[in-house]
Amino acid sequence: MTQKLGPPAGDQGPNEESGKSGQPLSKQSIQSPQVQPPTPRQVFQARAEARAVLWQAGELDLHEAVDELQSFAVGSSLVAQVGQDELQRIIATTFAEVRS
Repeated sequence: MTQKLGPPAGDQGPNEESGKSGQPLSKQSIQSPQVQPPTPRQVFQARAEARAVLWQAGELDLHEAVDELQSFAVGSSLVAQVGQDELQRIIATTFAEVRS
């Protein structure tokens, strides 16, 4: 049976804190992925989906679900960005999907 040995004492080899050369990585050389925050429209869509599910489950009535979405759209300036007709289309489509 062959025993596998680690690196010699004092030489830890490459690891999470060092590069292939064994040299420590600087904070600048470690790149984290840039995650873009969701847009107000994406947040609105997610909220509409969540409220539609709650409506379908009987946890909210239709007026409660839609009124909160409208308040969010006004407060986040989404009405000004995409228009009331587009918001109503998103709501209607989302609620129709959970209804069928």
